[in-house]
Amino acid sequence: MAKRKEGAGKGASWAARVIGFTGGGRWLIYLSMVLSALSSMCSFVPFIAVYLVVADVVAVYPDFAALDAGRMAGFGWMALGGVAGNIGLYLAALLCAHSAAFDAEYNLKLQIVEHLGRIPLGRLEALGTGRVGKVMDESVGAIEGFLAHSLPDMAAAFTAPVAIVVLLFVFDWRFGLAAVACVVAAFGVEAAGFSNKSITDKMRRHLVNQERMTNATVEYVRGMPVVKAFGQTAESFGRLSAAVRAYTDLALDVALFWQSLMPAFTAIINNAYLFVLPVGIALGAGLSGADFRPFALDFIFYLLFVPSIAGALNKMMYIQRERKC
Repeated sequence: MAKRKEGAGKGASWAARVIGFTGGGRWLIYLSMVLSALSSMCSFVPFIAVYLVVADVVAVYPDFAALDAGRMAGFGWMALGGVAGNIGLYLAALLCAHSAAFDAEYNLKLQIVEHLGRIPLGRLEALGTGRVGKVMDESVGAIEGFLAHSLPDMAAAFTAPVAIVVLLFVFDWRFGLAAVACVVAAFGVEAAGFSNKSITDKMRRHLVNQERMTNATVEYVRGMPVVKAFGQTAESFGRLSAAVRAYTDLALDVALFWQSLMPAFTAIINNAYLFVLPVGIALGAGLSGADFRPFALDFIFYLLFVPSIAGALNKMMYIQRERKC
C-alpha cells in the first residue's frame, strides 16, 4: 500500500495519483509520453516535405524538365521517414506504457482483494456485489487503459496543437488566422452546449446511474433462480427497474440535446479549408506575375494542411472525455 500512497496525497493532481499506482514503473510512463510527443511531431514531417516539393514545382513551372529528380526523391524519403518515425515511436511508447500499466493493474487488484478480506461482511453487503465486481473489472481496467493508452495519447494530443500553431503562422499569418477562426467557431458551438448547466448536470447523473444500473443488473442476474422459483418479474426488483428507467430518461435527454450541436461541431472542424479558401481567393485576386507564385505555394500548402486540425482536436476532446469519465 506504500507504493500506492506515494505521490498520491491530497495535493497531488489526478494524473500524478494515477501514475502513482505504477510504483517503480512510473519512469516507463514518462518515457512513453516523451516518445508519443516525438511521434506526434514526426507526423507533420510529410506536410513539410509536400511543401518543399510544391515549392520546387512552382519555382520551375511550366518547365518541369528543370526539376531536380534527386531532390524530389529526397523529399519523398523525408516524408517516408516522418511516417516511419510516427509509427515506430508510437509503438515504442505503447510498449513502455503497457508494461507499466499491466503491473499497476495486477497490484491494484491484489490490494483490493486484500482490503475486501479485512472489511466486515455487512459493509460488503451494503456496497453490493455488482458494485464490487464493477470496481474489480471495469474501474481497475479503466485505470489500466488510462495508463496504457490515454497518457501517451495525451502527450501526443497536447503536442500536436503546438506544432500546428507553429506551422499555421510560419508561412502566412493570414491563412493561419483563417484556420484559427475555424477552431474558434467549432469550439463556440461546443461551448454553447456545455454552457447549459442543466445538461451538464444530467451528463454527470447519467454516469452515476450507469454505475447503479450495472450494480442492480448483476444482483438481478444472480437472483434469477429466486425469480424462477417464485414467479417474480423484473418489476419485483425495484432497484433494477428504477435504475433502468433513470438511465434511459437521462440518456435520451443528453442524446437529444446534442443531436444538432455535435454534427455542427464535426462539420466545421472537418471542413477547415472552407475558411481558408475564401481568404485565398480574396488575397490572390489582385496578384499577378512574380508575386502570385509564392502566394500560390502558401495557399496550396494550407489547403493540404488544415484538414490535420480535425484529427488533433478530436484526439484532445477524446482525452478530455476519458479524463472526466
